[in-house]
Amino acid sequence: MLKNQLKDPSLLVDRAYVDGQWISADDGAMLAISDPATGEVIAQVPALQGAETRRAIEAAERAWPAWRARLRRACGAAGALASGDC
Repeated sequence: MLKNQLKDPSLLVDRAYVDGQWISADDGAMLAISDPATGEVIAQVPALQGAETRRAIEAAERAWPAWRARLRRACGAAGALASGDC
């Protein structure tokens, strides 16, 4: 797998980042990710289902107001807000 070929294998995480934490699928199921050119399995990722997806959506909804405020500040600082680009 690709992880064995990386200089820093810790960069390839086989979990999903949800609500500030790396999680596995509730049932432990994994999906194989293949290189389309060779068919070689290069990684595995959690096969998240409805419950995990729901938690991710709820976390994103909670995080959105703070991110929206950050984006507005960044746009304002760049002068983009006045130009209508944000």
